[in-house]
Amino acid sequence: WWATYDEDYIYVMSRGRNNDADHTLYFYSRDYQLLDQVELTNNLFYGYVSSDKLYFSVGLDPLTYYIDKSDIGSHNLSLKALDKN
Repeated sequence: WWATYDEDYIYVMSRGRNNDADHTLYFYSRDYQLLDQVELTNNLFYGYVSSDKLYFSVGLDPLTYYIDKSDIGSHNLSLKALDKN
C-alpha cells in the first residue's frame, strides 16, 4: 500500500483489509531483510517515526500508541499506550 524509510529501517504497510480497518506493517533492514511485522487493527494507522519510536493513532485522532524502534527484530513487537501527561 505504501512504503517509507529512515536511516535505520524500511517500513512497508500492506493493503487494508476489513474495509481498510486492518493492516500489516513490515519492518525491513536497509539491505531489504525482513526483520519483523506487526498487525494494526481497528483503524490503527501509522503516524510518524522519530529517532527512537514509531507513533500511531486511531483514525484521525491524536497519536495514542507507539513502538520502540529498539524492539524491531525481536519478533515480539507490542504497541504501547502514550502517556497523556
